[in-house]
Amino acid sequence: MIPPWARRGLLLLLLGLAAFSSVRQIIYFVHRHRGEEALTAAELGQAHTSLAAAAAWRPEDAPTRILQARVLRLALANGLPVPGHEAGDDGALLAAGVQHLAAAIHLNPADAWAWFNVAELHGAHQRGRERLERLRAAGKENPEPDPGEETAPAGGEERVASGGDAVPARPVEVQPEDPVVAAAARKALEREPAFYFYHDFLARLYAERGFKDAAREEIRQAFALMPDPSVHPILAAAGLLEPFAGAALAGMEEAGRSGAFPPAVLVRARAELHRRLGQIEAAVQAFLELRALGGEEAHAECDLAVGMLLFGAGRHAEALPYLERVIAAGSGTRGWDVALYHRAAARRETGDDAGALADLEAYRRGRPDSLAALLALGRQLERMGRAGEAEQTYRVGTRRFPGEPGAHLALASLLERQQRWSEALAAARVVEEIAPEEEQTQKLLQRLRKAAGAAGR
Repeated sequence: MIPPWARRGLLLLLLGLAAFSSVRQIIYFVHRHRGEEALTAAELGQAHTSLAAAAAWRPEDAPTRILQARVLRLALANGLPVPGHEAGDDGALLAAGVQHLAAAIHLNPADAWAWFNVAELHGAHQRGRERLERLRAAGKENPEPDPGEETAPAGGEERVASGGDAVPARPVEVQPEDPVVAAAARKALEREPAFYFYHDFLARLYAERGFKDAAREEIRQAFALMPDPSVHPILAAAGLLEPFAGAALAGMEEAGRSGAFPPAVLVRARAELHRRLGQIEAAVQAFLELRALGGEEAHAECDLAVGMLLFGAGRHAEALPYLERVIAAGSGTRGWDVALYHRAAARRETGDDAGALADLEAYRRGRPDSLAALLALGRQLERMGRAGEAEQTYRVGTRRFPGEPGAHLALASLLERQQRWSEALAAARVVEEIAPEEEQTQKLLQRLRKAAGAAGR
């Protein structure tokens, strides 16, 4: 039997260990949180220090090791220093990043995100090397980071598809890092085969190197997993949607055969792809097909989409019936104000100035805090020869939005057309105070000063 004093001692020991574990967890969390915030803000020195402290308190935490590697990835891509490494010490940064990721993979071999970061780390090493080569060619060393370079990370473990440069007109030669980048991305894909982003990443890599067939296949597989074009920003940013639209559509068809998506989702995806590519007729037909599948809310959404597509193509008369359907659904309908504004523009373009004015007045009543609504109303009144009402509308805008140059500029331009030089000059000077660098304002001031001088002689 354990004596009472021993039981008390054991209990105190267990309580002490639990307290130490809780304190350890709190300290780890504080350092990790600071590191993530600094990484999101691209404060690499602070991120490196905080995440190193977090890893010291919890060396068994694989996500922290990945975050440490992401700090080094940004340093490599931008030629920036981090504590313990000088700017340009690319070999040491790469080795340290690989060490962090190897530890993360050892702790959790099934973590696809760790493998993908191996790919991104070597890609950053490649970009950093190419950056230095460009700088040496220009006769410069270690300048300030290029604003076009990568400076903002995906914070924490969030899987954000980053943008990319457009595919060059001529394929880039295969780089030394490419085999590692491709192999690591493939490892990530093996562990997480349903994550479409890995296919997007590989498609961009292959397209940049001129391997079009391989890029086409990756895009097909990406859209088979996720047909919605909006979740493939890396492809849009790299300019790959248009040249590989056929592969994307083939992937959507495969997604349909899989039975994983409702028909409306697939039709919407196809409509959005055609809209993004500027294929008006195909987009209109797809939205009309989607309209037939949905209820009232889908009707209004599709009518607005078709109306906007036709309006954007300059087919104003054809756009009107679709915009009118949205407006008829009532002011509570999503997109009602957008439809009203564009119906006004379509009516104006088709010669119905009275109808355009009525729509703009209704639009302004629905958007009383909108400067754009006031200016549009003023321009329509001017168009109809009602200059006095237009002037009063612009003056309301200058009082309600005194810090916005638009209303002051519209008023100055109207007064100029009426040859009220001194009043126009006063309004233009207000614009100059608000936006002194505006070229349009400077030209207006020059004209007004000249005209006012001539009138005074």
